[in-house]
Amino acid sequence: MRFTVLFLLVFSAATVFAANDLLVLHCEGSGTLNLAHANFDSNPFYGSVDYLDGSVAIVPLTTLQNYTCVLTWNNYQYQTGQGDILADYVDGGGKVVILGWALSQCYGRILDDPAYCPLVGGSNQSATVALGTTYAHDILDGVSAISGIHYWVTASLESGATLIADNTGGSSLVAINTGNSVVGVNLVAGDYIGWTGDGWVLLNNAVEYLMDAVPLQRSSWGSIKTSF
Repeated sequence: MRFTVLFLLVFSAATVFAANDLLVLHCEGSGTLNLAHANFDSNPFYGSVDYLDGSVAIVPLTTLQNYTCVLTWNNYQYQTGQGDILADYVDGGGKVVILGWALSQCYGRILDDPAYCPLVGGSNQSATVALGTTYAHDILDGVSAISGIHYWVTASLESGATLIADNTGGSSLVAINTGNSVVGVNLVAGDYIGWTGDGWVLLNNAVEYLMDAVPLQRSSWGSIKTSF
């Protein structure tokens, strides 16, 4: 009897974890993405983690629908129409985390319609900022400091969205939309990130929260890598 119960629990947990498939939709060209690989691939919460470059070719809805969540940012430009496809993906139940410059450059409905992206992105900034005021939310679990944020945009809260944190430059840093389907995080995740501290904890938290919406399991897989 004890064996049967244990088997059922293990089988159930494995089934839940296997569904948590993450797509990292970046626009990095020939970038190595060493830090992203180090900090996403080793997280056992995810059933799988795949990487596609949205600057090379548009990623269609049929591909996005293979994943529970899409995390996206850009250094180069997205292919035309990617923002509309991301909105279609959310309409079908998908979850999206939008980072950094993509808050103003992932053109289409994902930014234009206030139902989606919770942050209104503006101009690119290079002045160094840090994690500022925070507001109680599970996405901030284990996040106490992020400093040296060089690449961000002026960003304000979309109407109806929930603010989770500001940066010290007076812009919104983290927010979630009213449908709990899109999180905006106002920093980048390429190898040129510049920032130090708990940024990778924050990004994994955002993805896990959207995927699961239960207490986070980040603590089960050890420390976050900040160099390679």
